[in-house]
Amino acid sequence: MDDATPTSDTHVYFSSSYVTDDQFARRVTAATLRILFLRPARLIPLIVVVVCFLVVVLSSLAVPSSSGDVSPLVLITVVLVLVIGLNLLAFRRITRRVAQRLPSGSMYTLELLGDRMIVGQPLAKSELSYKLFRSIEREGEWVRFVQRIARTTTLLPFELFTPESFDWLAARISGQTPPNTARR
Repeated sequence: MDDATPTSDTHVYFSSSYVTDDQFARRVTAATLRILFLRPARLIPLIVVVVCFLVVVLSSLAVPSSSGDVSPLVLITVVLVLVIGLNLLAFRRITRRVAQRLPSGSMYTLELLGDRMIVGQPLAKSELSYKLFRSIEREGEWVRFVQRIARTTTLLPFELFTPESFDWLAARISGQTPPNTARR
């Protein structure tokens, strides 16, 4: 049987909904970028490159130049302004696209069944077996689902959950028997 194929447990242990506000697109974009790019596995190579760049620039500062070359300090400033500026432009562009797809007032719904969850998002409704996920974590105002095979990350607003329903779902995803605390 395919992991995405729903089985017969149709009892709804918990259901909820969440309506997005006008800051939702900005928050989901920031959270996605933070989760995707500010992980140690992604930061370490970036830190190595930055340190190497700084070593080269600082070593060139130690050697005086009489030829009138561009100051390494000017070079550092230009590179930093470009990197920061391009990242801010990308963030704004992504936020605008998210806001177009998920405007204020969009609704998310969630139903937790015994063997799967049904997630209604503004663009689609999905039935997802708990077996698809390796882990579930709360990251600030978001719940992060990591898939077993593809290591793909899915974010849902924590407002869809109560602490009890989150614990119940975490137990189901980890294969444990959940506490009987999720509410209908």
